[in-house]
Amino acid sequence: MPITRRLTIDGPTLAGEAWVRVDIGRPGPSTVTGAIATMSPSFPRITAAIFLGVGAVATALVAFALAVADIVIATGRFPARPGDAATAHSLASGTLPLGVFAVFGLIAAIALVLRTPRSKTLATVVATIGVVVGIATIGTLMLASGPFATLPSTRVLDGIELIGTFTVVNLIALVAVLFDRQGTRAVDPAVAA
Repeated sequence: MPITRRLTIDGPTLAGEAWVRVDIGRPGPSTVTGAIATMSPSFPRITAAIFLGVGAVATALVAFALAVADIVIATGRFPARPGDAATAHSLASGTLPLGVFAVFGLIAAIALVLRTPRSKTLATVVATIGVVVGIATIGTLMLASGPFATLPSTRVLDGIELIGTFTVVNLIALVAVLFDRQGTRAVDPAVAA
C-alpha cells in the first residue's frame, strides 16, 4: 500500500543556526541521501569521540578516587604511614585540574558527535594538552626513578603505567581528530527548503 500523505516536521538545529524540515512519507531520493549525509559522522571523528569520552571518564574517576583517599586518610579511621598520608595529600591537590580536564574532555567528545562548528578545534586542544602533560609527567617520573629517586621504583613504574595509558589515549584521539576530513554539520538545501 503506497503512502499517500506526508507529514512535515519543522524545527531548529541544535546550534539554532537554521531551520530543518523533515518529511516523513515518500521523500524523494535527494532528501533521503541529503539527510543521511548530514547526520553520519566519520570513523575518525567517532574514534576520537570515544577515546576522549573514555579518557574523560577515567580521569574524573582518578580525580574522585584521589580526593576520597585524602579525605579518608585525613579522618584517621584508617591507619596510614606518614609518608603515604603525605603522598595522598599532595596528589589530592591535583584533583581540581584533573576534574576540569575531564569536563572539557567530555564536552569535546560530545561536541565531536554532534559535529558542532568548533568541535574539532576543542578536541584538538584537549587531546594536545593531554599528550603534552602526559609526556612531561612521564619524563618527570623517569627522572624521579633515576639517581635522585625519593620514591620506591614500584610506585614510579605504577605512575608511568597510569600516565602512559592516559597519554596514549589522548594521542589516539589527537591523531583521529587530525585525520578527520569531514566538515561540521551542514544543512542540505533540499531538506531545509
